[in-house]
Amino acid sequence: MKYKFGIILPIILISYFLILLDNSVVFTSTVQIANSLHMTSQSVAWITNIYALVFGSMLLLGGRLGDCTAENQSS
Repeated sequence: MKYKFGIILPIILISYFLILLDNSVVFTSTVQIANSLHMTSQSVAWITNIYALVFGSMLLLGGRLGDCTAENQSS
């Protein structure tokens, strides 16, 4: 099964750019959110780490679901 690499590469680059944009928005806004909610630096660190873990696990889950659907389509 041949893929058109001219289509796949821009999709990968756009998705990577959106991930970087999302992370930069979240991590720069945590300072203002923490100040408005009167949070300590430890709780901000916990929330940031939890966000990164959930985001990474959702990426893994999405990749696995994509693999499973691709296997079903090829057979």
